[in-house]
Amino acid sequence: GTASEVVTNLSPLANWYGPDSCYRIQGVATTLLVSHEAGWNMISSPLLMNDYSRCAVLTCGHGGNLFSYSYTGSYTLTDSLTPGKGCWFKFSSAGGTLFAGSPLPSLTVHLNNGWNMFGAVDHEVPAPSGGPIASSVFGYTNINGYEVATALKPGKAYWVKTDAALDVVLGPTATP
Repeated sequence: GTASEVVTNLSPLANWYGPDSCYRIQGVATTLLVSHEAGWNMISSPLLMNDYSRCAVLTCGHGGNLFSYSYTGSYTLTDSLTPGKGCWFKFSSAGGTLFAGSPLPSLTVHLNNGWNMFGAVDHEVPAPSGGPIASSVFGYTNINGYEVATALKPGKAYWVKTDAALDVVLGPTATP
């Protein structure tokens, strides 16, 4: 990141607005550009953000709806992304989505018994395996369909089947 210096001629003795006044100093946000294909994509939020709504993240100009997978075996229309949760979104053309926020270096994702769609963190990590994880982890592309994923990429979402509910920690390493 970068930092910049702001110089002001305000004096705390003469120009201060009052005892409850303050200045907000805010750091530069982390940004990640995540590529997407035209058509259906499995996506997730790779950063901590102030606003996860579809229009804030994907811009309303992309059109389309977000669909998340409910653990009852159906898709649900949703209006926002949630860290750790995957969604389907249909893009009208190939391109990229710029995410801006704070780093998400690790995340605990709860997986239910059965099939789960989940998201990734802000950097590539190994796909979870072992224990109650009963399948490979699968990503999706329009060209190849479902593919086994050995690594989880920021901004993408994945499928995995488990034999029992568990919490998976995604971060420097992925562990069941």
